[in-house]
Amino acid sequence: MEGIIALMVVMNVIASSTSPSIQPSSTVEATCKARGDPHYTTFDGRRYDFMGRCEYVLAKDRVNNTFEIRQTNEPCGNGVPTCTRSIIVIFPNITIELRRGTTLVNGAEITMSSNYQGVNITESGNGNRINTIVTSDYGVTVHWDNVYNVRVTVGGWYLNKTSGLCGTYNDIEDDDFWASNGTTVADPVKFGNSWKVDPACDDAIEVPHPCDVNPGKRWIAQTNCSTLLRPPFNECSSHIDATEEGFISDCEYDMCACEDDPVVCYCQAIEAYADDCASFVDLQWENMEEFAVCGTPCASAPCYNGGSCVNVDASFECRCPAGFLGDRCEIE
Repeated sequence: MEGIIALMVVMNVIASSTSPSIQPSSTVEATCKARGDPHYTTFDGRRYDFMGRCEYVLAKDRVNNTFEIRQTNEPCGNGVPTCTRSIIVIFPNITIELRRGTTLVNGAEITMSSNYQGVNITESGNGNRINTIVTSDYGVTVHWDNVYNVRVTVGGWYLNKTSGLCGTYNDIEDDDFWASNGTTVADPVKFGNSWKVDPACDDAIEVPHPCDVNPGKRWIAQTNCSTLLRPPFNECSSHIDATEEGFISDCEYDMCACEDDPVVCYCQAIEAYADDCASFVDLQWENMEEFAVCGTPCASAPCYNGGSCVNVDASFECRCPAGFLGDRCEIE
């Protein structure tokens, strides 16, 4: 079973003796999001789906090489969708690797919030939900929930300077599919494949909408995902419209894509919306009885290494492939 995903950022300065020249922009900062299985929203707001299973350049400064952010995706163990396995954030003289439950700085594991040369790494949350946040003096912030949702925010001086899966930050959606070879393409899969770090990794292929493949799941998905339009989630609607921002359609996509019990994908969709809303409204949904199942370990985080989340006596547990153990098949 698997899930959902999303991203965010802010700040200033550059990695050299000179500061970046701030260019005029109608947007002071821009945020790129990758959530769910995964569903991407570029800095300029263009939405697309891409199910690649490789390491990709998520975003980079293509002019001054001030930063580069890489995202590694892997199969969630439940149908077509993929999940984020790790995030690498590269600044001058410092490389941060965010793995599930582990953070490495220049190859060495750290165990607490830290500051390195103008780069801050913090963790928040508890239990099954841990968020790792990287803020920096380079005007780049990365927020990852250690499973599905990634947000990258860049300052306005990166206008006309970014590339990668997050697109070309210039307030124009039409040119966001700027491939790594410098050409603009129309197909999101071709665009995504162009940003593979390792060219030898298999290309992703275009897949049909899972609700078309599994029409029997469509009504179930629509009924459940409409939860985001009702209390307590509608308290956030004036800040983030769940329909216009794609949370409803992404939730339906993910629930139809789940091969086993779709409740896991449902929970992850709910969490993605609540996470984005957290800056505006404290929804306090986790303690409500109807969402109690979302607090079980593999309903809020995926089974690793190809494991499957299955419903065992009304409790969701990971069923691990041969050679792996642990609550989430994380032990080899």
